[in-house]
Amino acid sequence: IAANPDHMRAHFDLGKLLWQSSRFDEALGHFNEAIRIDPANVYARYWRAAGLVGLKRFLGGETYYFCAPGCKHMFDEDPPKYIGADKPAVEM
Repeated sequence: IAANPDHMRAHFDLGKLLWQSSRFDEALGHFNEAIRIDPANVYARYWRAAGLVGLKRFLGGETYYFCAPGCKHMFDEDPPKYIGADKPAVEM
């Protein structure tokens, strides 16, 4: 990647290795780069989706899933702010 930042296969393979190591945030960045380089690559899109499923948190017997690493990070900083049926997950 250092020698050729636009090498789709390098980003894809590194993303898979990171995902297999449960480093989902980092994996998503590489899958996103692979998709940026080759938008039609269905394998990169599939593994990106798998990485998003990996962005989950168990709390109080419940499982919470997140759409992006930033959302999970915000939740981790203050879970009670985002838990509750009487309010939206994100204030608009």
